[in-house]
Amino acid sequence: MKKIVCLIMALLTVTCIFCSCGKKISSGSENGQSETEGLSGKNKRSEITTRNPYEVKTELGTGKNKFVYEIIKPDGTVLSYLVNTDYTNVGETLSNYGLITFSADEKGNETWLINGIDITEGEWVFYIDGKHSKKSPNEIEIDEMSIYSFVYDN
Repeated sequence: MKKIVCLIMALLTVTCIFCSCGKKISSGSENGQSETEGLSGKNKRSEITTRNPYEVKTELGTGKNKFVYEIIKPDGTVLSYLVNTDYTNVGETLSNYGLITFSADEKGNETWLINGIDITEGEWVFYIDGKHSKKSPNEIEIDEMSIYSFVYDN
């Protein structure tokens, strides 16, 4: 009897967790980008690896190389793209499509403008498959199995 009660409690717990983790996905937003809402604060990084990488996305370009690119904006909204290109470098591809703008000052400090979003506080952090990358996108060769993300971190 005790095992049955424990099993029922475990099933209820799992059900509650799945029901409370709902997300709203919409395609065809104002600017033509697919958005996933419902991310906030500390959950942003974990969501990079737990979201289905094949959710509805805006598809860009043509070419033999393709990869998933996501932007997690300051308000927690996720912009998600399936990028097709003949380039082999992530940074070059994203820059070519106007998704990132990069500059460096004389001290070598990098500044990123992501999807035209200018931030005054915090920073953009680059992730590959949910892990913080010590390299910039300009140093990364495209791996079709990877998800590249810029996440706003305050």
